[in-house]
Amino acid sequence: MFYIIFTIMMGLKTITVFTRLSRNLTIISLILDISSLLLHLTLSCKDPGYIKNDGLEFMKLLETFDAHSLCPECEIIRTGRSRHCIVCGICVDRYDHHCPWINSCVGLLNHNLFLAYLIFQQCCIVFTFVTALLSAI
Repeated sequence: MFYIIFTIMMGLKTITVFTRLSRNLTIISLILDISSLLLHLTLSCKDPGYIKNDGLEFMKLLETFDAHSLCPECEIIRTGRSRHCIVCGICVDRYDHHCPWINSCVGLLNHNLFLAYLIFQQCCIVFTFVTALLSAI
């Protein structure tokens, strides 16, 4: 869905905004857009911090650990802030949420990158809005 919206917006910006702007503003806008796209691709492929089973038998884990610290679906020992994602079907360390836009979880290993992605998206929106106003004048 993101790529469809991105393609439509880039087409509309090329037709309406880029033809009326100075070359420098067009380059800045393209850099922001491409950076946002690259961050999205990276987030979609990056491991958010999945917790994997180390080959231990779940029944042996139940004898040793408290049942609340184990995930019965993944058959692993969970950390304090990990949660089982019902969409992905796996436990994520420092689970924040499952983001439908990147089709992945936000967790320990990609949280900072996700925040950078949100900042770039916000910059793209504001810059596009300002340049659209400037091109209309």
